[in-house]
Amino acid sequence: MHDFATRWPNVLPSYLLLICRKGSASLTVHCEKVKLEPGVAALLSYDLFPEFQEVSDDFLVDYCWMKRDYADSVFNGPVADQFDIFYWHPVARVDNGLDLWMNVVTQLMQGPDSTHRDEILFNSLKNLFLNCLDVWRGQFAGRLASRKVNQPEKICTDFYNLLFEHFKMHRDITYYADRLCISPNYLAMVTRKVANESPKDIINRRVMIEIKNMLRNTQMTIAQIADELNFSDASYLCRYFRKNTGMAISEYRKQ
Repeated sequence: MHDFATRWPNVLPSYLLLICRKGSASLTVHCEKVKLEPGVAALLSYDLFPEFQEVSDDFLVDYCWMKRDYADSVFNGPVADQFDIFYWHPVARVDNGLDLWMNVVTQLMQGPDSTHRDEILFNSLKNLFLNCLDVWRGQFAGRLASRKVNQPEKICTDFYNLLFEHFKMHRDITYYADRLCISPNYLAMVTRKVANESPKDIINRRVMIEIKNMLRNTQMTIAQIADELNFSDASYLCRYFRKNTGMAISEYRKQ
């Protein structure tokens, strides 16, 4: 899947499970770089802001992504109760045990509709992620028990969650700092420490993901996108887009 790294941001907010089959790529999460290679899987939550880099030409993955609300219902139970193990250790080495349920899910998604297809798919996804939980616990249960989430990490996670809920209306750092009951300067210090980015960079990246998604996957006009994302007018949106990408919206839409 050669365009995987560019497609992933366009489906946020969602959860992503991938299993590398061929080639390699670097994945940066929690400010650490890990290598994706055959036999390595990653389960990524929407608030991790993962970055895929150094993607080889032959990089190939099997993947499953689910919108956040649907995923929350699939995870309900043991997976949700123990999701911290995926959040803090999103990458694991796997064997062929996950292939069975990944193949079942793939066949259901690609197969014809049937009376109970949705229910079967839902239950197959639950089994897939329960298998993931067994794999991850086998590798990381000991490490997770000794790991405590510190205050900066909690603040950063809460900031990401607020951002996903409110980015369409609010791009002001002060808004998020006020919601978190901290100062903008402290929020900036926290995000630089935990994510190696400023709050403004994080906000702009999330907004740009949505703009690009709307430009590529909808027929909305620039004025409609500006209205949807609370820009004062289309001209301001165009300037914002050029500042963050170095190109005009019209150029981007022609790609």
